[in-house]
Amino acid sequence: MKHVFLILSLFTLSTFGRAQQVDSCSCQANLKALVDVAKSRYAGFEDKISSKTLKQYNDLRQNLERQAQLTSPNGCLTILEKYVAFFKDDHFTIHYSDLTTALRKPVKANESPAQISRYLSAYQANLAPIEGIWRDIDDLYQVNIYKDKKDPKHYTGSIASTKVANWQAGLVKFRLKQTPAKGFEAVYYFRDFTPVHYTASLQGDILKFSGFGGYWVRTAAKFEKPAQLVQTIDLLTQHRQLPNLSFRVIDPNFCYLKLNSFNVADSAFNSVLIQYKEVISRTPHLIIDLRGNGGGCCSLDSWGEFIRLIYTQPIVDAGVTEKVGGKLISYPGRTVRRDSVAKMPQKIALLIDSGGASSAELLLEYARQSKKVTLFGSPTSGTMDYGAVRPYRLPCGTYEGYVATMRSDWTLHGKIDETGYQPDVLIGDYQFDWIQVVMAYYGGKFVPKTK
Repeated sequence: MKHVFLILSLFTLSTFGRAQQVDSCSCQANLKALVDVAKSRYAGFEDKISSKTLKQYNDLRQNLERQAQLTSPNGCLTILEKYVAFFKDDHFTIHYSDLTTALRKPVKANESPAQISRYLSAYQANLAPIEGIWRDIDDLYQVNIYKDKKDPKHYTGSIASTKVANWQAGLVKFRLKQTPAKGFEAVYYFRDFTPVHYTASLQGDILKFSGFGGYWVRTAAKFEKPAQLVQTIDLLTQHRQLPNLSFRVIDPNFCYLKLNSFNVADSAFNSVLIQYKEVISRTPHLIIDLRGNGGGCCSLDSWGEFIRLIYTQPIVDAGVTEKVGGKLISYPGRTVRRDSVAKMPQKIALLIDSGGASSAELLLEYARQSKKVTLFGSPTSGTMDYGAVRPYRLPCGTYEGYVATMRSDWTLHGKIDETGYQPDVLIGDYQFDWIQVVMAYYGGKFVPKTK
């Protein structure tokens, strides 16, 4: 009898142990761990959970906890994404880990490619402006964009053909929802099928996504002259194919530096400015193109030559507050002063758009304190109030992400993340040659703020 009891006890303990192991990987456990990450490591937690938002936060959390009880561990991503989305910060993310890439599944369109083609052909005369056949500027995907049968404000971009492995005809590359402002909210799928939320705007035969969605063009001109469309495509393609760091002299009055990303060595941007110091020092205007620059490394100490070029008055580098183990630790700021002002360039133009984020926006924080600098383009993404991004991984390794552990002290007076950096000169979506816009502006020609 003792042996039977011992066997039953061992069986019970073994079963309990397995249950505990499964429970530690459950959707509930992952959600709890994510909440703990937010509380203990996210530098914006106290700012985002205020007296005005506390009820909304608690209601969301309780609702997600109920959903988590009914959701499998591998199907928990949507619940975790809803929690992270509350904070509206691109520096706080959640996604499948590299260990579970197989869980990222493509989305199939409701209609087959043949059905979509027949629809676009049969109703060609009555199609919405965005409907038709499109391709990306790199010519990797061709998609059919068509209207949802039940909701005319929703559109699907379904793959017609592609050169990208793992993708095939009939898969959804993006979904669009038309907004009252005549733009679009977009769900865009990366190569690994990860969905991201963008905005998009339509200008004739050009469809522009925010972030890394890039430009898409209609395969056959509908609203523009074919020759004009080809010229625009060539311009966009040339800009797209520029290397990460690219410098050239446009004419005796203008030189141009393209910087796609700060995911380079700290000194790379500074080194290029020093390398071309002689030509920059005799050229009245410098254009620095930060379009699509999502940030990366670097800080004020890495940008000494840039600071020298833009300096006209003391530059304030705000203090920061770091979140460590749930506690906030403050570090004071500083003010940069120089003995002289560089005579050349006389004017510095920074090109910005919704793809600009993080370190690129930090550069703007310093640049806009200069009397030499003018910002051209469209608002940046607004991903800078909370930085010093660190990785984290949830129980059992299925999900991971990044969390901002440091807050910039300017958030005490106004938050950049809510609006992004606004341009001094707005360049509309209908204008594609931004360099010519800048040159015309400095040449004394009027640049309209809206179409």
